Amino acid sequence: MSEYINFRVDGHVAELMLDRPDKLHALNVDMLNTLAEHVQDIDRNHEIRVLVITSTGDRSFCCGADIIEWSAMSPVEMWRTWIKPRPQNRVQRHVHHGRPQEMEDRSLHVRNEDKVRKFVDQVEHVTFSGRHARERGQNVKVVTERCVLQLGADGWIVTEIAPCVDFDRDVQARCGFRLHRSSDMRSMDPSLFAPEPIDLKLQPTT
Repeated sequence: MSEYINFRVDGHVAELMLDRPDKLHALNVDMLNTLAEHVQDIDRNHEIRVLVITSTGDRSFCCGADIIEWSAMSPVEMWRTWIKPRPQNRVQRHVHHGRPQEMEDRSLHVRNEDKVRKFVDQVEHVTFSGRHARERGQNVKVVTERCVLQLGADGWIVTEIAPCVDFDRDVQARCGFRLHRSSDMRSMDPSLFAPEPIDLKLQPTT
């Protein structure tokens, strides 16, 4: 359990309080795991009808992920920790607004697509500037369950795609702006879509 998460129950109301004000309540791995455990406990407790998530102090509710901790991870480590839920059985369901996509046979199957775009052209708040990162020459990648994107000079380039996912139907059609398909776009590692643990090994950078 994370020391930065306070939990209490008062009657039918549960409260989760983020308590890391010096870091604007930035979420690290321990905090995410603790939140997940509490939410699972709440889901099993039928006496709890309301969950309130708040934070201490008055500077920020939560600034998002702890960038220092997450930036030290490889794309696969981030996938396993931040994006990909822990599989419980051979067929793992990701539910988006009640319409599932499934991991099965070491691939991803989009069964019934919802109408919500996965990427949009404009947002209300900017926490990361791709243009600024590009000007600084930073190597920027985005890992999703469907594809891996690389920030290039002319925009986002899809460099890897999940097995059984169609670029036009399942990726481009769900994006609010034009994506570029890499000339050597390859399939994502099928082990990412299997229930077995991945035997990760660090490799020296060149």
